[in-house]
Amino acid sequence: MNPYSQFPYEEPSQTNRSTYPQEFMDSYRKPSRPWQGILFFVIILLLMLFVAAPIQYFFGMLGLALTELLLLGTALLGAWALRQDMRQIFPIKRPTWRGFFGTVLAWLGTYLLTLLSTLVLMYFFPQGFSDVSNSMSSVFSTTPLLITFIIVAILPAICEEAVHRGVIQSTFGNVRNTFVVVFCMGIIFGIFHLDPYRFLPTALLGMGLSYVMHKSHNLLYPALFHFINNALSVLVSSGGSAAQSASADMLSGPLILISIGAYLMVAAPAPFCLFGAQRLLRNPREPQKSVLLPVLLIALLTGLMIIFGFLLLLLTMIRNPDLGQLTQEMENLLVAWRPWR
Repeated sequence: MNPYSQFPYEEPSQTNRSTYPQEFMDSYRKPSRPWQGILFFVIILLLMLFVAAPIQYFFGMLGLALTELLLLGTALLGAWALRQDMRQIFPIKRPTWRGFFGTVLAWLGTYLLTLLSTLVLMYFFPQGFSDVSNSMSSVFSTTPLLITFIIVAILPAICEEAVHRGVIQSTFGNVRNTFVVVFCMGIIFGIFHLDPYRFLPTALLGMGLSYVMHKSHNLLYPALFHFINNALSVLVSSGGSAAQSASADMLSGPLILISIGAYLMVAAPAPFCLFGAQRLLRNPREPQKSVLLPVLLIALLTGLMIIFGFLLLLLTMIRNPDLGQLTQEMENLLVAWRPWR
Protein backbone atom coordinates (compact mmCIF):
# COMPACT_ATOMS: atom_id res chain seq x y z
CA MET A 1 0.00 0.00 0.00
CA ASN A 2 1.32 3.40 -0.96
CA PRO A 3 1.45 5.46 2.26
CA TYR A 4 1.21 8.68 0.25
CA SER A 5 -1.94 7.64 -1.60
CA GLN A 6 -4.90 9.98 -1.25
CA PHE A 7 -7.09 6.94 -0.63
CA PRO A 8 -5.10 4.72 1.77
CA TYR A 9 -7.95 2.21 2.16
CA GLU A 10 -8.38 1.53 -1.56
CA GLU A 11 -8.46 -2.13 -2.50
CA PRO A 12 -5.69 -3.22 -4.91
CA SER A 13 -6.98 -3.89 -8.40
CA GLN A 14 -6.23 -6.95 -10.51
CA THR A 15 -3.78 -4.94 -12.64
CA ASN A 16 -1.64 -3.64 -9.77
CA ARG A 17 -2.04 -6.52 -7.32
CA SER A 18 1.38 -7.92 -8.15
CA THR A 19 3.12 -4.65 -7.23
CA TYR A 20 2.04 -4.89 -3.58
CA PRO A 21 4.34 -6.51 -1.01
CA GLN A 22 3.42 -10.09 -0.20
CA GLU A 23 3.13 -9.34 3.52
CA PHE A 24 0.48 -6.75 2.69
CA MET A 25 -1.44 -9.17 0.50
CA ASP A 26 -1.33 -11.80 3.23
CA SER A 27 -2.81 -9.43 5.81
CA TYR A 28 -5.21 -7.61 3.49
CA ARG A 29 -8.73 -7.19 4.81
CA LYS A 30 -11.80 -5.85 3.08
CA PRO A 31 -12.12 -2.10 3.83
CA SER A 32 -14.76 -0.86 6.25
CA ARG A 33 -17.85 0.87 4.91
CA PRO A 34 -19.56 4.11 6.00
CA TRP A 35 -22.63 2.25 7.28
CA GLN A 36 -20.38 0.57 9.83
CA GLY A 37 -19.17 3.94 11.07
CA ILE A 38 -22.75 5.23 11.30
CA LEU A 39 -23.80 2.12 13.24
CA PHE A 40 -20.86 2.64 15.58
CA PHE A 41 -21.92 6.28 16.04
CA VAL A 42 -25.47 5.18 16.98
CA ILE A 43 -23.93 3.00 19.70
CA ILE A 44 -21.89 5.97 20.89
CA LEU A 45 -25.06 8.10 21.08
CA LEU A 46 -26.85 5.46 23.14
CA LEU A 47 -23.89 5.34 25.53
CA MET A 48 -23.88 9.13 25.81
CA LEU A 49 -27.61 9.27 26.55
CA PHE A 50 -28.03 6.34 28.93
CA VAL A 51 -24.59 5.96 30.52
CA ALA A 52 -22.53 9.14 30.19
CA ALA A 53 -25.35 11.61 30.89
CA PRO A 54 -26.25 10.11 34.31
CA ILE A 55 -22.55 9.85 35.21
CA GLN A 56 -21.99 13.52 34.41
CA TYR A 57 -25.15 14.54 36.26
CA PHE A 58 -24.11 12.85 39.51
CA PHE A 59 -20.33 13.30 39.38
CA GLY A 60 -19.83 16.60 37.49
CA MET A 61 -16.30 17.05 36.17
CA LEU A 62 -15.28 13.59 37.36
CA GLY A 63 -18.18 12.22 35.35
CA LEU A 64 -16.93 14.14 32.32
CA ALA A 65 -13.50 12.56 32.70
CA LEU A 66 -15.06 9.10 33.02
CA THR A 67 -17.10 9.81 29.88
CA GLU A 68 -13.97 10.58 27.90
CA LEU A 69 -12.31 7.38 29.08
CA LEU A 70 -15.48 5.47 28.18
CA LEU A 71 -15.27 6.92 24.67
CA LEU A 72 -11.64 5.86 24.35
CA GLY A 73 -12.43 2.33 25.47
CA THR A 74 -15.37 2.15 23.06
CA ALA A 75 -13.14 3.39 20.23
CA LEU A 76 -10.65 0.61 20.89
CA LEU A 77 -13.44 -1.98 20.96
CA GLY A 78 -14.89 -0.54 17.77
CA ALA A 79 -11.53 -0.71 16.03
CA TRP A 80 -11.19 -4.35 17.09
CA ALA A 81 -14.71 -5.11 15.82
CA LEU A 82 -13.90 -3.63 12.40
CA ARG A 83 -11.00 -6.09 12.11
CA GLN A 84 -8.77 -3.55 10.41
CA ASP A 85 -5.13 -2.71 10.90
CA MET A 86 -4.89 -0.39 13.90
CA ARG A 87 -2.39 1.71 11.95
CA GLN A 88 -5.12 2.47 9.42
CA ILE A 89 -7.76 3.35 12.00
CA PHE A 90 -5.41 5.32 14.27
CA PRO A 91 -2.68 6.56 11.90
CA ILE A 92 0.03 8.31 13.90
CA LYS A 93 3.06 9.65 12.04
CA ARG A 94 5.90 11.96 12.86
CA PRO A 95 4.60 15.54 12.56
CA THR A 96 6.17 18.06 10.20
CA TRP A 97 6.36 21.83 10.31
CA ARG A 98 4.07 22.05 7.27
CA GLY A 99 1.52 19.86 8.99
CA PHE A 100 1.79 21.80 12.26
CA PHE A 101 1.29 25.25 10.73
CA GLY A 102 -1.37 23.90 8.36
CA THR A 103 -3.30 22.56 11.35
CA VAL A 104 -3.00 25.85 13.24
CA LEU A 105 -4.25 27.78 10.19
CA ALA A 106 -7.13 25.32 9.76
CA TRP A 107 -8.08 25.79 13.41
CA LEU A 108 -7.88 29.59 13.18
CA GLY A 109 -10.04 29.78 10.08
CA THR A 110 -12.59 27.35 11.49
CA TYR A 111 -12.59 29.06 14.88
CA LEU A 112 -13.33 32.48 13.38
CA LEU A 113 -16.26 31.07 11.40
CA THR A 114 -17.48 29.19 14.47
CA LEU A 115 -17.49 32.37 16.57
CA LEU A 116 -19.43 34.17 13.86
CA SER A 117 -22.03 31.40 13.62
CA THR A 118 -22.35 31.35 17.41
CA LEU A 119 -23.08 35.08 17.54
CA VAL A 120 -25.72 34.78 14.81
CA LEU A 121 -27.42 31.95 16.70
CA MET A 122 -27.20 33.95 19.94
CA TYR A 123 -29.19 36.69 18.24
CA PHE A 124 -32.06 34.28 17.52
CA PHE A 125 -31.82 32.13 20.67
CA PRO A 126 -30.44 34.37 23.44
CA GLN A 127 -31.99 32.51 26.38
CA GLY A 128 -30.84 29.10 25.17
CA PHE A 129 -27.24 30.24 24.79
CA SER A 130 -27.34 32.03 28.13
CA ASP A 131 -28.45 28.83 29.87
CA VAL A 132 -25.78 26.75 28.11
CA SER A 133 -23.03 29.27 28.94
CA ASN A 134 -24.01 29.51 32.61
CA SER A 135 -24.27 25.74 32.92
CA MET A 136 -20.83 25.13 31.44
CA SER A 137 -19.22 27.87 33.55
CA SER A 138 -20.75 26.50 36.74
CA VAL A 139 -19.43 23.00 35.98
CA PHE A 140 -15.95 24.27 35.11
CA SER A 141 -15.77 26.27 38.32
CA THR A 142 -16.14 23.17 40.51
CA THR A 143 -12.55 22.02 39.95
CA PRO A 144 -9.13 23.72 39.95
CA LEU A 145 -8.01 25.20 36.65
CA LEU A 146 -5.31 22.57 36.06
CA ILE A 147 -7.76 19.67 36.53
CA THR A 148 -10.31 21.40 34.30
CA PHE A 149 -7.62 21.91 31.67
CA ILE A 150 -6.75 18.20 31.66
CA ILE A 151 -10.38 17.05 31.52
CA VAL A 152 -11.68 19.60 29.00
CA ALA A 153 -8.64 20.22 26.77
CA ILE A 154 -6.41 17.14 26.86
CA LEU A 155 -8.79 14.20 27.27
CA PRO A 156 -11.21 15.15 24.44
CA ALA A 157 -8.28 15.74 22.08
CA ILE A 158 -7.32 12.10 22.60
CA CYS A 159 -10.56 10.25 23.35
CA GLU A 160 -13.06 12.03 21.08
CA GLU A 161 -10.61 12.11 18.19
CA ALA A 162 -10.07 8.36 18.55
CA VAL A 163 -13.82 7.94 18.11
CA HIS A 164 -14.51 10.45 15.33
CA ARG A 165 -11.34 10.93 13.28
CA GLY A 166 -10.19 7.43 14.20
CA VAL A 167 -12.90 4.78 14.04
CA ILE A 168 -15.76 6.62 12.30
CA GLN A 169 -13.77 8.51 9.67
CA SER A 170 -11.74 5.41 8.82
CA THR A 171 -14.96 3.82 7.55
CA PHE A 172 -15.18 6.65 4.98
CA GLY A 173 -11.73 5.78 3.64
CA ASN A 174 -12.99 4.72 0.20
CA VAL A 175 -15.24 7.75 -0.28
CA ARG A 176 -13.30 9.82 -2.78
CA ASN A 177 -15.29 13.04 -2.52
CA THR A 178 -13.63 15.21 0.13
CA PHE A 179 -16.73 17.37 0.57
CA VAL A 180 -18.93 14.35 1.31
CA VAL A 181 -16.50 13.02 3.94
CA VAL A 182 -16.00 16.40 5.63
CA PHE A 183 -19.71 17.30 5.58
CA CYS A 184 -20.89 13.95 6.95
CA MET A 185 -18.26 13.93 9.69
CA GLY A 186 -19.21 17.49 10.66
CA ILE A 187 -22.88 16.55 10.99
CA ILE A 188 -21.93 13.54 13.10
CA PHE A 189 -19.75 15.69 15.37
CA GLY A 190 -22.55 18.24 15.77
CA ILE A 191 -25.09 15.56 16.73
CA PHE A 192 -22.58 13.98 19.10
CA HIS A 193 -22.67 17.00 21.44
CA LEU A 194 -26.45 16.57 21.97
CA ASP A 195 -27.09 20.32 22.15
CA PRO A 196 -29.36 21.91 19.51
CA TYR A 197 -28.01 25.38 20.27
CA ARG A 198 -24.41 24.32 19.68
CA PHE A 199 -25.10 22.02 16.74
CA LEU A 200 -23.94 24.40 13.99
CA PRO A 201 -20.75 25.61 15.76
CA THR A 202 -19.70 22.08 16.72
CA ALA A 203 -20.56 20.81 13.23
CA LEU A 204 -18.26 23.46 11.74
CA LEU A 205 -15.50 22.43 14.13
CA GLY A 206 -16.07 18.81 13.16
CA MET A 207 -15.71 19.71 9.49
CA GLY A 208 -12.42 21.47 10.17
CA LEU A 209 -11.12 18.53 12.20
CA SER A 210 -12.18 16.02 9.56
CA TYR A 211 -10.63 18.04 6.74
CA VAL A 212 -7.28 18.07 8.54
CA MET A 213 -7.53 14.32 9.07
CA HIS A 214 -8.61 13.65 5.48
CA LYS A 215 -5.69 15.60 4.04
CA SER A 216 -2.97 14.50 6.45
CA HIS A 217 -3.94 10.92 7.41
CA ASN A 218 -2.28 11.67 10.75
CA LEU A 219 -4.35 11.56 13.94
CA LEU A 220 -1.89 13.85 15.73
CA TYR A 221 -3.02 16.88 13.71
CA PRO A 222 -6.77 16.81 14.52
CA ALA A 223 -5.82 16.04 18.12
CA LEU A 224 -3.70 19.23 18.13
CA PHE A 225 -6.59 21.15 16.52
CA HIS A 226 -9.02 19.87 19.17
CA PHE A 227 -6.59 20.64 21.99
CA ILE A 228 -6.03 24.25 20.89
CA ASN A 229 -9.76 24.88 20.57
CA ASN A 230 -10.72 23.43 23.95
CA ALA A 231 -7.72 24.94 25.73
CA LEU A 232 -8.80 28.40 24.59
CA SER A 233 -12.33 27.72 25.86
CA VAL A 234 -10.96 26.77 29.28
CA LEU A 235 -8.84 29.92 29.46
CA VAL A 236 -11.79 32.12 28.47
CA SER A 237 -14.08 30.39 30.99
CA SER A 238 -11.49 30.98 33.71
CA GLY A 239 -12.45 34.67 33.56
CA GLY A 240 -15.07 33.75 36.13
CA SER A 241 -17.89 36.13 36.96
CA ALA A 242 -16.57 38.86 34.67
CA ALA A 243 -16.80 36.59 31.65
CA GLN A 244 -20.28 35.40 32.64
CA SER A 245 -21.44 38.98 33.07
CA ALA A 246 -20.00 39.91 29.69
CA SER A 247 -21.82 36.99 28.08
CA ALA A 248 -25.12 38.08 29.60
CA ASP A 249 -24.60 41.68 28.47
CA MET A 250 -23.70 40.66 24.95
CA LEU A 251 -27.01 38.81 24.59
CA SER A 252 -29.06 41.95 25.13
CA GLY A 253 -29.90 45.07 23.17
CA PRO A 254 -27.93 46.25 20.17
CA LEU A 255 -24.70 44.75 21.48
CA ILE A 256 -25.34 41.42 19.78
CA LEU A 257 -25.83 43.13 16.41
CA ILE A 258 -22.74 45.27 16.77
CA SER A 259 -20.81 42.16 17.86
CA ILE A 260 -21.93 40.32 14.72
CA GLY A 261 -20.83 43.26 12.59
CA ALA A 262 -17.46 43.41 14.32
CA TYR A 263 -16.92 39.66 14.00
CA LEU A 264 -17.84 39.73 10.32
CA MET A 265 -14.80 41.95 9.84
CA VAL A 266 -12.64 40.03 12.32
CA ALA A 267 -13.50 36.72 10.62
CA ALA A 268 -12.80 38.10 7.13
CA PRO A 269 -9.31 36.48 7.01
CA ALA A 270 -10.84 33.03 7.72
CA PRO A 271 -11.10 32.01 4.03
CA PHE A 272 -7.41 32.85 3.52
CA CYS A 273 -6.51 30.85 6.65
CA LEU A 274 -8.37 27.82 5.29
CA PHE A 275 -6.77 28.23 1.88
CA GLY A 276 -3.33 28.42 3.48
CA ALA A 277 -4.11 25.29 5.50
CA GLN A 278 -5.10 23.48 2.33
CA ARG A 279 -1.82 24.42 0.66
CA LEU A 280 0.25 23.29 3.64
CA LEU A 281 -1.64 20.04 4.24
CA ARG A 282 -1.77 18.94 0.62
CA ASN A 283 0.27 15.97 -0.46
CA PRO A 284 3.55 17.22 -2.00
CA ARG A 285 3.16 14.53 -4.66
CA GLU A 286 -0.14 15.98 -5.88
CA PRO A 287 0.07 17.96 -9.14
CA GLN A 288 0.00 21.68 -8.52
CA LYS A 289 -2.99 23.62 -9.81
CA SER A 290 -3.40 27.30 -10.56
CA VAL A 291 -4.31 29.29 -7.45
CA LEU A 292 -5.38 32.47 -9.27
CA LEU A 293 -9.12 31.71 -9.41
CA PRO A 294 -9.38 30.44 -5.80
CA VAL A 295 -7.47 33.48 -4.52
CA LEU A 296 -9.76 35.84 -6.45
CA LEU A 297 -12.89 34.13 -5.10
CA ILE A 298 -11.51 34.18 -1.56
CA ALA A 299 -10.62 37.86 -1.88
CA LEU A 300 -14.17 38.58 -3.07
CA LEU A 301 -15.66 36.69 -0.14
CA THR A 302 -13.35 38.48 2.31
CA GLY A 303 -14.30 41.85 0.86
CA LEU A 304 -18.02 41.08 1.14
CA MET A 305 -17.62 40.06 4.79
CA ILE A 306 -15.83 43.34 5.57
CA ILE A 307 -18.44 45.42 3.73
CA PHE A 308 -21.44 43.71 5.34
CA GLY A 309 -19.81 43.86 8.75
CA PHE A 310 -19.12 47.57 8.42
CA LEU A 311 -22.67 48.27 7.20
CA LEU A 312 -24.17 46.33 10.11
CA LEU A 313 -21.99 48.26 12.57
CA LEU A 314 -22.92 51.56 10.97
CA LEU A 315 -26.67 50.87 10.88
CA THR A 316 -26.68 49.65 14.48
CA MET A 317 -24.86 52.75 15.69
CA ILE A 318 -27.18 55.05 13.75
CA ARG A 319 -30.25 53.41 15.26
CA ASN A 320 -28.78 53.59 18.77
CA PRO A 321 -29.16 57.11 20.22
CA ASP A 322 -26.46 56.80 22.88
CA LEU A 323 -23.36 55.96 20.84
CA GLY A 324 -20.95 56.80 23.66
CA GLN A 325 -22.58 54.43 26.11
CA LEU A 326 -22.64 51.67 23.51
CA THR A 327 -18.91 52.12 22.82
CA GLN A 328 -18.16 51.97 26.54
CA GLU A 329 -20.17 48.76 26.89
CA MET A 330 -18.21 47.21 24.04
CA GLU A 331 -14.93 48.16 25.73
CA ASN A 332 -16.15 46.59 28.97
CA LEU A 333 -16.97 43.39 27.10
CA LEU A 334 -13.51 43.20 25.56
CA VAL A 335 -11.85 43.72 28.95
CA ALA A 336 -14.05 41.11 30.65
CA TRP A 337 -13.39 38.49 27.99
CA ARG A 338 -9.59 38.69 28.13
CA PRO A 339 -8.50 35.04 28.59
CA TRP A 340 -5.42 35.99 30.61
CA ARG A 341 -7.44 37.64 33.40
